Amino acid sequence: MIVLFAIACSKSGNDPKPDPTPTNPTNNPVTISSLSVTSGEASTTVIVNGTNFSTTISANQVLFNGTVAIVTAASTTQLTVKVPQDASSGAVTVTVNGGATVTGPVFTFIGPVKITSIDVNKGTDGAVVKITGAGFSTTLTDNKVLFNNKPASITAATATLLTVTVPVNPGTGAITVSVGSGSPVTGPTFTYVEFLKITSTDVTKGIAGATVNITGTGFSTSITDNKLFFNGIAATVSSATTTLLSVKVPQGCGVGKLSISVGGQSFEGPSFDYYLSTTVTTLAGNIPAFADGTGTAANFEYIKGIAIDNVGNIYVTDYDNHRIRKITPSGVVTTLAGIGISNTSPVQNPYCITVDKDGNVYFTGSARGVQKITPAGVVSTYAGDSGSTYIANPSFNAISGLATDANGNVYVADENSAIPTALIRKISSNGVTTIAGNGRGTAVDGTGTAARFAGLGGLSADAAGNIYVNDYGLIRKINTSTQVTSFSPQADVVSTAVDKNGNVYFVTSIGRQVKVVNQQGIVSIVAGNWALDGYDDGDQYTARFTNKCTLAVDAAGNIYVADQHRVRKITIK
Repeated sequence: MIVLFAIACSKSGNDPKPDPTPTNPTNNPVTISSLSVTSGEASTTVIVNGTNFSTTISANQVLFNGTVAIVTAASTTQLTVKVPQDASSGAVTVTVNGGATVTGPVFTFIGPVKITSIDVNKGTDGAVVKITGAGFSTTLTDNKVLFNNKPASITAATATLLTVTVPVNPGTGAITVSVGSGSPVTGPTFTYVEFLKITSTDVTKGIAGATVNITGTGFSTSITDNKLFFNGIAATVSSATTTLLSVKVPQGCGVGKLSISVGGQSFEGPSFDYYLSTTVTTLAGNIPAFADGTGTAANFEYIKGIAIDNVGNIYVTDYDNHRIRKITPSGVVTTLAGIGISNTSPVQNPYCITVDKDGNVYFTGSARGVQKITPAGVVSTYAGDSGSTYIANPSFNAISGLATDANGNVYVADENSAIPTALIRKISSNGVTTIAGNGRGTAVDGTGTAARFAGLGGLSADAAGNIYVNDYGLIRKINTSTQVTSFSPQADVVSTAVDKNGNVYFVTSIGRQVKVVNQQGIVSIVAGNWALDGYDDGDQYTARFTNKCTLAVDAAGNIYVADQHRVRKITIK
């Protein structure tokens, strides 16, 4: 019996290799934990993070909302892919080795970013710019906008419109927009305009036509783009850079603030003191004493009131010398009434004074009434208590102002803080009547006795018969129908005078400056410096006054200032 043995054997190198161990065994399911970016445009690189991916690139299939993406690198925990060209927004899915499909986060596909327009192409810090285009993300933080490479704040976003705020001082340059990790797209140039501001002026006062150099930011190099105003009156700009403007002071602009407008921006700057071009001289007076004479050879002790007649003679109340003095236009000073002059009535501490069309002089003094001096020099009590030509009923209290109109009527500012009362009274052929005021208190406009005054000062009258009265904080106007209005808000006015054109000149209790307000309410400085007092003659800037002044204006428009013991003349050039 023959026994056959079959022995299996193999040669080295010819044995079949066993199957490799799979990289994603079925008991280790595929997961997606996150995406490196959740939005982007075509070709954006996205890293899909998870577990149990295949290290064999071709074994992994990644879809963006159903569209196949190209896998460029693979490990068991990360797949690197490119967003497909025809992708759309939706979930990212992964399938490994034909196994179960795993769904991951939503990826927002951003079409090609495009800038078509911007609503404004220039502006300053904080300006709002709207960028129109396509491919923007509705998620604010996915969009990045740069102004000349400086990041801007995005306040609203749709797929076609971004609303952004211009960053601080970006300079002029292109606007760029990028979405997600996509490449930036360059749009139009945005011209940065510095914030409009006036920082200083080389002078703070001037006359019409004077040059003022204004320093600031945000000016235009185009002269006509800069709209500059003095107290609301347009000025002529003669040269311009982005930081310096040279301008001419406009005629009649008055005291007020500088303001400027450039390219939609506006700014209100510092105040500017507008002066009239004037010359100040001393007509008469020198030291506090008494002497008749010419010019500075004459002396006054203390002048309280001043008035001018139709031919230019000046009359003053020399309070401490108890005299009424007369000064001719050439400066010759004589004594009209008072101590040393034979009169039918004494003059004692004369205060307010006015002159009518016929040359009669009216004044007040220690007595409660109005006294009159005729051109012949006869002194009498014109209005007041018994013995007067016109009896005041009730009696006058403290008279703080006198004025006369073209018809020869005399007006009296009559007040008493103890009662209290503040009345404007009229002396005419009909006697003494009250034309305005009732009691005393907060200023109230109205007609006749429906009006109220807070406290009365001096009076003056214009050629039309309107009366101007100093009321605390206001210059009030009383027309010929006795209607009282607040003409100009000026604090603590102590004296007014009106020229033939209705311009009202005034000084305040702090004095040192003569000012004028026209019928449009524009205030200009005539002469003086409110911070410096003295008796210096000179031009509108160098002349000095004290804080104890009263005013009068002649028919030619010259202003006369009773300045304690001197009479000063201001001539407008």
